[in-house]
Amino acid sequence: MHFQKLSPHHDRQSFDCGLESVNRYLRQTARQQGDKNLALTFILVEDEASAEILGFYTLVMSTVSCAIVPGKGLPQRHSAPVVLLAQFGVALRHQGCGHGKRLLYHALRQAKEAAEHVGCLAVVLDAVDEAARAFYLARGFQQLRDDPFHLWMPMSTIRDLFSESAP
Repeated sequence: MHFQKLSPHHDRQSFDCGLESVNRYLRQTARQQGDKNLALTFILVEDEASAEILGFYTLVMSTVSCAIVPGKGLPQRHSAPVVLLAQFGVALRHQGCGHGKRLLYHALRQAKEAAEHVGCLAVVLDAVDEAARAFYLARGFQQLRDDPFHLWMPMSTIRDLFSESAP
């Protein structure tokens, strides 16, 4: 298994994760946003030469209101910098093989590396449905105060995750 940045030779049109909005993003938007430095999409492939996308995720820089972050010590009238896990999908025929976990931990590692160079409070995401929410909660994400599907993982937790053992 290999992670690569999305490039023109990858077969975006055949990808199907079962959620049309996610499929449409990968097929129609991901490369254009990457070309404009608006977002970065990483894909999982079998080997370095493979064009078939087993799964993917997209990261962007964002902010979150400190008022919705559980805990104390943040200035409530300000926003904090975060990495947004904006898109995430595993091809239907590859679901249940551990690829979702591989993709998630790769995304968290990328966010951790970015946070070594710029301020970053956490990784945040909006779970698309209850199954996705359960997937993220089982891996240490927590609910933000504004919406049960708006989840976060503090950068301190991510650092601890990789200092103990990398999956």
